[in-house]
Formats: sequence, structure tokens, C-alpha cells
Amino acid sequence: DYAERRGLSPEVVQRFHLGFDPAWKNPTLKEEQRRRISTSPRLIIPTSPYSYVARDTRQVLTEKQQGYAKLKVGHVHIFNAEALGKRARPIFVTEGEIDALSIESVGGCACALGSTGMVNAFLKEVERHRPKASLIIALDRDVAGCMAKDKLVKGLESLGIIYACENISGEHKDANDALTADREVFATSVQEAEEMAAELTENQPERENLVRDMNQSLR
Repeated sequence: DYAERRGLSPEVVQRFHLGFDPAWKNPTLKEEQRRRISTSPRLIIPTSPYSYVARDTRQVLTEKQQGYAKLKVGHVHIFNAEALGKRARPIFVTEGEIDALSIESVGGCACALGSTGMVNAFLKEVERHRPKASLIIALDRDVAGCMAKDKLVKGLESLGIIYACENISGEHKDANDALTADREVFATSVQEAEEMAAELTENQPERENLVRDMNQSLR
């Protein structure tokens, strides 16, 4: 099926309650509009008890269909945001939900913005639920992803959150492309990035003491 084709593990499919609708129609449309549009097979990715992402699973899409390939239903939420304040290990921050699921499928811990326009919403989540370990920024390697990364970095620095920017996708556009290209290489990249980020968390008290000493010396 589509989840298997994208490299998502059965354990992750079950844990995150992923579903499949072979004849999905957008429930937010008016009845008249729903009668006019065709159905499409969709992977359903819950983002909260009241919202989800419906991802078109067809391998070949027209340009028009590509514009509706990933649709969100319900109030937009940060995917797996609850991990921020609970997991005492580095957490990857990806752009798309399927990228976060890709990292989870090789043993990492990840949450997803959902889109590059969700940086501010993510920063509010971080402020409410301060991470117990460092964050690893691993957004898409395109122009929009780079711009979102810069904005995210500034926001995390203003909040005093430990973070690292790591390329776990190699020459691929995103985490899922890297996973499907070579699972073993991707898993190694995730593990190495997590180990480096863990060192940042362990060394944080030393850095805070250094900054404190520097500030006192300037007085």
C-alpha cells in the first residue's frame, strides 16, 4: 500500500493511527460541490482528534491534481507537538507530516510544521511546552524550506531553545525521499544527527555558566 511504498513502518502506521480512504472527498465542501468533484484515494494522517491531512496516494497526478495532493481538514495543528514537552531526547522538526513519520520509522523522534507558513504556530507550541532536549531542524532543502529554517532559527534563539540544523536528507529534497532512496543510509544520518544534538543538551549547563561569567566580567 501507499504507506509501505513510502517506507513507513507498520509500527508507526499503527502508533499514529494512519488510515486510508479509497474514495475520499473533502468533507468541508458544500453538498453541491461534492457532487461535482471526483473521489481520490487518500492516506489519512491525524494531526489531532479533530483534524487530519488527506494525502493523495496516486503515483501519477496531473498539474491540477498536484495542487490538491495534500489537503488539511479541521483546524491546523502541529503534527506530534505533544512530544515537545514529553520526550527527553532530541526532536527533529520537519516540514511535512510524512517526513516526521519517516524519521519515526527509523527510530527517531519528530514533529512537523505541516507547511512553511506554520513557523509562528510552532514557536508558540515551543513556548508553551519547552523541549526537554535540543531540537534538530530538518526542513525541506528548497527555497521555501530555507526561508522557513532561517525564521525558525531566529525564533528559537529568542526563546533560548537549544537547536541544531542538520541535513539528514543528503542530496534528496526531504526526509521521505531520502528514506525511500536508501533506508539504511537515512537511518544512519538520523542516528548521527541525534547523537550530535544530544551532546548539545549535555553541554548546555557549561555554556550557560560561560555566558554568565562573561556577563559578570563586563559589569
